[in-house]
Amino acid sequence: MTQLSDSRLACLLRLEDAAAELRDQISQFTMVWPGPAAAQEPIYGRERSVRRRLEMVEQLSKALRVLNKHGQFYRRAEAQALYAEGLTMAELASVFQVSRQRIATLLREPAEASALP
Repeated sequence: MTQLSDSRLACLLRLEDAAAELRDQISQFTMVWPGPAAAQEPIYGRERSVRRRLEMVEQLSKALRVLNKHGQFYRRAEAQALYAEGLTMAELASVFQVSRQRIATLLREPAEASALP
């Protein structure tokens, strides 16, 4: 049980880091968002702005992927912990709003995979 608790804590800490990165990306994105005056500029004058915005979208997408990955790791570790505490696959499926087959898959995956970086 301690290994599951450690996995869940590690996942939560990684989620916290990923959420902070996402907050930073959103903050940067909103600071450079073009205002109404930028909409009146000629298109060729916005090329640099568009390039920077595309870079920021990619950074934001990357932060979201990391957040999702660690969220999945936590979800797996939590499902395994709850199952070990006596919840049935049907109960877990209801709580997680997935099929029992998906819960069975989560439970089969090794717990230590949840703690991977």
